Order: sequence, then C-alpha cells, then structure tokens
Amino acid sequence: MKKESLSFFEAMAVLLCGTIGAGILGIPYAVNKVGWGLGMLYIILLGLLMLGLNLMLGEVALKTKQPMQLTGLAEFYLGKTSKKIMALTMLFSSFGALLAYVIGAGQILASLFGGSLFFWSIAFWMAGSVLVYFGLALVKKLDLFLSLVIVGIILLISFLSMPEIHLPHLQTISFNNILFPIGVILFAFQSSSAILQAESLLPSKQKKLKRVIIFSSLIITFVYAFFSTAVLGVTGSSTTEVATIGLGQKMGGSFLLLVNAFSLFAMTSGFLNLSSAIKNVFLWDYKKSNLFSWAATICVPLLLFLCGFRSFIKTVDIIGSVLGCVVAVLIIMIYWRAKQKGDLSSDKFRMHHILLLSAVIIAIYLVTSIYTLIKQFV
Repeated sequence: MKKESLSFFEAMAVLLCGTIGAGILGIPYAVNKVGWGLGMLYIILLGLLMLGLNLMLGEVALKTKQPMQLTGLAEFYLGKTSKKIMALTMLFSSFGALLAYVIGAGQILASLFGGSLFFWSIAFWMAGSVLVYFGLALVKKLDLFLSLVIVGIILLISFLSMPEIHLPHLQTISFNNILFPIGVILFAFQSSSAILQAESLLPSKQKKLKRVIIFSSLIITFVYAFFSTAVLGVTGSSTTEVATIGLGQKMGGSFLLLVNAFSLFAMTSGFLNLSSAIKNVFLWDYKKSNLFSWAATICVPLLLFLCGFRSFIKTVDIIGSVLGCVVAVLIIMIYWRAKQKGDLSSDKFRMHHILLLSAVIIAIYLVTSIYTLIKQFV
C-alpha cells in the first residue's frame, strides 16, 4: 500500500500537535521553583538535548523497512525483553498522563465553580469515560485542527498577558530546588510517537524529516519559553500547578474564563485522545472485547487517583523523569545497535558528537529520575 505523503508544514503540524499539550501548563510552576533565568536556561538546554534524541530516533526510523512504533523498534534491534520493557513503560506513562488530566481538570473546574478537587476530578473522569466507551470518530477527525487551535490559544494568552508582566517576578533566582523543573520540562518535550508518525508519512525523505524535527523542536522550545515568561511575569510566586488557574485569578474578568476554558479543553482533548489510543491497544493488539478494553483503560487512572495521587506536578514529574528515563535509554540503545549493525552507514543526518550527546542525555535522565524518586517517596 502506498504511503500517504505529507508536505513539510503538514509534517511539522503532526510533530507540534503531538508534543504541545497539557504538559505546558505545568512548566511555569516548575520554572518558578528556580527563577525565570535558570528556568529559561533549562527549557533551552533540555529542548536542544531532546532535539538530539529526536534526531537519533528519526534516523533509525528512516532506515527500517516498514513503519514501527517504539515497541517494534525495541524488538527489532534489542529483542523481545526490551520490547516488553518498552511496552510496559509506554503503557504506564499513558496511564500516568491520564491521571494528570483527571487531576488538572479537577483543579480547573474547582477554580471555576467552587467545590472540592475530588468531586470535580471524579465528574471529569466519569464524563470522559462515557465518551471513550462510545468512540471518538469525530474527535479523531478533528484532532489535528483542534491541536493547532490549542497552540494558537497558548500564543494568544501569552501575548495578552505581556502588558501585565512585572519585571521583579522575572528577577528572582533560587538554588534550593535546582533539579525540580527538569522532569516536568522533559515531560512536555516528549514527542517520540509523533516523530514516528511523521516519518511513516514521509518515506525516504531524509532531509525533509531532519528539517521537520529541527524546526518543530525550535518552535516548541520558543512556545514553552514565551508562555512561561508571560505566566511567571504576571503571577510570580502565586504561580499555580496548572498555570492558567493562577493566571486567570490575577488577570480577572473575561480572561479568567478564557484561560481556564482553554486549559479544560486541552485536558479534555488529551484525555479523550490518549484514552482512545490505549483502548485500541487492548482492542486491536491484544484482541480483547470492547468492554474489557474500555474498563482497563479508564479504571487504572481512577484507582491511582483514589489511592491518593492528587498532584498534577508530581505526576508529570514522575512520568517525565523516571519513565522518560527508561524510554530515552532504550532509544539510545536502539540507535547504537542500529549503528553497530551497519543500518546507519549511509547517514544523511550528519549528526556529530553522538557519543557525547548520548552520555549527557543518559546522565541527566538518571540524575533527575533518582532525585524525583527520593523527593517523592523518601
């Protein structure tokens, strides 16, 4: 079957929409823990490192004879055990992201209508679960358009907030939580699935894919830095875990409704699309019934929530640092195994200092994951 072909800008849209999501809403809070200057440095440096990791994954994906997801690449280059590890890690990451959406949506609804976070989170989970059960054909058809709308609204909110920025809010610095922002920022930069999706629609177009990855990564980094600057400049020490809650409270009026409606939309879109994807894994890959696939998808985040996991930031931090560490290490192992086999001998990406890049990425992930685990559970 002939692959559908994407234009350069369509492929960029796939990467932008597959990366920028609800994770951006936690970055300002994380940046506030160390101050604007250090936070911007983190966003830029981690953005560049993730760009390098994405280029490594893109190069490997181009050399495979058929489209594969991360689990397929892990099995092809590292064996069945690595495939199982990758599959479990991706599944737990997805469940964690669903939990983050439930928590974040509960916080937004509670800020708009009052009442407890617990009540609104459960209400959001129930409504989302019903929609997931009956399918999301319309939502999936509109997914790309809706995701681009999210990016547009993020930029609009940032521009509207600029006149209210107080420069003293951007002049603080703290070394007390020096590693705190890394896991949250890494979560927001995760885009491996989107890269593989874009590559599958750009067969044998190596230079185009490289440019798509580079330009998309630079745009994402700019959006994160711009949004965080605007929010932190307005809210300062009052920055909330879900950034738009505190921003709306500071700005007031119709802006309060705009920013929180946007955040709720982003949480809902993320919950529905990710739930649908997980449900289809059980339905298609494991041949389970529709009822079982639905129940397995929506019950895990509920159980985690009922067990006491109620922090949006802590959830995305664990996903970004601990689970993200496993995925990053496996991607790097896949790259070097492909290079060892000679699959990357005709390298047109012309990447340099790959060994150093690999070592730095692994070191940062390992340090951050250990720090996160100690912070959360010790």
